[in-house]
Amino acid sequence: MVSFETWWKKHFKGVPPIKFDLRKRLRDRWFRIHCLPQGKRYADSKKEYETIIERYNAVADAILGDKGDCWFVYAVDKDLLPKKIVLPDIKKQLTCDFEVLADPDDEESVMSFCTTSVKWKAGGFDALLREVADDEVGPLYFVNKKTRRIFAPYDGGADLFCKTKTERDKFAKQFKSWLPKKKQTGY
Repeated sequence: MVSFETWWKKHFKGVPPIKFDLRKRLRDRWFRIHCLPQGKRYADSKKEYETIIERYNAVADAILGDKGDCWFVYAVDKDLLPKKIVLPDIKKQLTCDFEVLADPDDEESVMSFCTTSVKWKAGGFDALLREVADDEVGPLYFVNKKTRRIFAPYDGGADLFCKTKTERDKFAKQFKSWLPKKKQTGY
């Protein structure tokens, strides 16, 4: 089996798997959605949590595909283990063997990428997505191994990376009502 590092370097030549670098270097393939109306960041009610999880699942299903073969990626500071992962079977399978400098001017800023293979399934990661929504885990993301599309949820929304600008525009149009009001993406 090919390691995540080998796979990533083959398909994302020269772009480290750090979300802020992805947004900067893949700007023409990136868009963002908000999980709550008016860009509200955190849920205050059961209904708002349901909205967040529904939006995460809908956009991830579109980007990754139902039962899409994906890399699950959890980025952590080199000196820290993942603070908490809700799904114990994922935590047992994580391999942390890919490191990059988060800041080229700071030799101490090493990010480790802990990964495993998963099949994306809407509803299959709801507990983990709830933790993301509450900013209790992260950064993490899912990368479809075939399409190379990325679903990167965060507290308040999700960053999505497509294979091409045209593909990004198609998905952004599909989720137009969830896009941020001010233009902060390439869309």
